Amino acid sequence: GWSGHHFSSFGSEKRGTPVTSHVRAFSDGRPVRAAAPVEQPSVLAVFHELMLARHPECWIGVSAETDVLIHSSVSPQRL
Repeated sequence: GWSGHHFSSFGSEKRGTPVTSHVRAFSDGRPVRAAAPVEQPSVLAVFHELMLARHPECWIGVSAETDVLIHSSVSPQRL
């Protein structure tokens, strides 16, 4: 079965602050022992397109192998 670990960090502002969430999961049942931030993500999910312009650090660790999901009404070509 699957095993996983999740943690989030966010600023003290009430609105508009970016939230960083890290998820690790194994499908082979191995326990997840790491609790450090994910440095090379397999998937990057951005829930508001403005985060890309305002927080370029979103792209840290992203490689050609990273799947990127962006919630946006803008076409992928314009992003």
